[in-house]
Amino acid sequence: MKKVLIGAGLITLFSCSKKEDRSVNAAPPVKVEKQNRDSATAPPWISKNRDFLDKFPQIIPDTLRFRAPNYDDQDLGKKLTREEVQLFPNGLQLESFLDGGDFEAVGKFELDENTLGIVARMPGEYSFTALKLFFYDKKRDSFLPRHFELADKLGDAGYSEEIRSWLFWDTNKRLTAFTHVYTSVEKIDPVDAVRPSKTNDYYMVTLTPEKFDTVRVNAKTFAKMRHLLNQK
Repeated sequence: MKKVLIGAGLITLFSCSKKEDRSVNAAPPVKVEKQNRDSATAPPWISKNRDFLDKFPQIIPDTLRFRAPNYDDQDLGKKLTREEVQLFPNGLQLESFLDGGDFEAVGKFELDENTLGIVARMPGEYSFTALKLFFYDKKRDSFLPRHFELADKLGDAGYSEEIRSWLFWDTNKRLTAFTHVYTSVEKIDPVDAVRPSKTNDYYMVTLTPEKFDTVRVNAKTFAKMRHLLNQK
């Protein structure tokens, strides 16, 4: 069963300007001209999977919330074809969902000059209730292996779990997720020895294509982030 789980002074400036001008002028004119020409004529990046990527609207990770859709929710984004779904990284175990699935393009954003963040609706434990973040490498023109589950929910025999996240840039310009994991255990049968419980766990996850760093949220950080929990 699945667990889980954003002065020096004008005089000084003027006195330095002549020195700086001399330094620029001392550079070989041909070299400077060549750099400018190369920069001006650099072609824009065009993906071989352009039609696929164009389905994802631009989003801004500024405490943007991601909440798991219900299994019957429709139109979170444009539908992805069977062929497009196969562009995603291996290991997602999507085979049983490929026919008639609700794979949808939720959004994309620039992680850095070489990488796109891609959010897609994907199968969760039982149905299409998950929103997952992927990383698309522009140089390779393909997805990188790692992905992060932004949102999902499930319920089974008295156990339920819901994950929701907010994406933002931290003070060091790193992509970060504030993630809330809610779990509930209820007694179904009166003779069941299960003890009913409800838990709320909060995490900060620094997200890069190479690794995810996860820390449990302390009281000070939670006080700064708790207003996000009231978003409708």
